[in-house]
Amino acid sequence: NKQLIKYLLKLREDRGVMLVGMSNSIQPHSQHNYDSGLYNLFDRVYLSNEIGFAKPDKRFFEYILHELGIKPGEMLFIDDMACNVEAAQNIGIACILHEDNGVTTSGVSRYLEEGAV
Repeated sequence: NKQLIKYLLKLREDRGVMLVGMSNSIQPHSQHNYDSGLYNLFDRVYLSNEIGFAKPDKRFFEYILHELGIKPGEMLFIDDMACNVEAAQNIGIACILHEDNGVTTSGVSRYLEEGAV
């Protein structure tokens, strides 16, 4: 989704927002994404096949929060799977269920206006 990536990269440039990739993956898929440079778009990347937990397991989110040294309320999580969003919300992470770019970008803007980041 090039449009959404462009929007998020601009937020990082303009607002200093950290972009963290969080994905359920398997080694061949993650290796392809490393090789293609996809993961270079992110400041940090956490992959289920590397950390040992997968979304929607709350340990996936807790591990990442711990690694980043932040509290749940300091993260905005965007995902296209309702079960992953619900799991993150259950531990206090603000979330957006990605349905389309308009919904996601307006949700991110609202989150940032509230001063959460």
